[in-house]
Amino acid sequence: MRFKAIIILLLIFFTTSIFAQKGIELSLGAGVFRDQFKVLDGGQHIGPQFEDSNTFSLLVRKNLSKNWGLETGLTYKYLRGDYFNRTFHGRFKHLIIPIEVNGKFELSKKNKIYFVPSTSIFYLTKALGSASYQSDEFENMINWRPDTPIFHYTTNSSFMGNTIGASGELALEFVIFSKLIFHLGYQYATAFRNVYLNEIQYFAEGRDTFTATISSKNQYRGYNISFYYPIDGSPKN
Repeated sequence: MRFKAIIILLLIFFTTSIFAQKGIELSLGAGVFRDQFKVLDGGQHIGPQFEDSNTFSLLVRKNLSKNWGLETGLTYKYLRGDYFNRTFHGRFKHLIIPIEVNGKFELSKKNKIYFVPSTSIFYLTKALGSASYQSDEFENMINWRPDTPIFHYTTNSSFMGNTIGASGELALEFVIFSKLIFHLGYQYATAFRNVYLNEIQYFAEGRDTFTATISSKNQYRGYNISFYYPIDGSPKN
């Protein structure tokens, strides 16, 4: 909790200080991503599994020079998980606080098109709300024979969170309506340690109990769409 408070205080200080300067742009954005998970059974790697997630962001960008800037703010991330052949259903909501360095290079002066690469370090908070679930029972899993006995199972999911990660993005920006900036980017991000852990234990009469484990460093990739607008009377791009 102390570490989390320090991060938030630093964010407030940074945001307040840059708002008092020129070259400030405010951004509203959304993202569509695919999160990758590692599926393990008894420690043996089975294969990756992918789930969808979405983000919604409120960011502030400070232009340090013609070609370089800093960005920070708050991103809300929502993961919709149907893990391991849909035997476990989870919904994880958490916050991301990025500190980003971005470049801005003119591709077309006439059409006001810019290439914007960026890299960032981010702080990933714990999931908002409950992150533990207990399941019911199921019968005849996918690819199992019709005479397979009923297998009962329990699941437990946890989100450790409170970790640091890194991301990179390649984007194009277009100036529209005189000052409004349209941003379209492709982003890849990963936390530095596992943050999701789902354990599913199966058992049936006369059969050995076995446990499947799904873990992930919350690696995700996908598209960001956002709009930036100067809020300090800065000249047009």
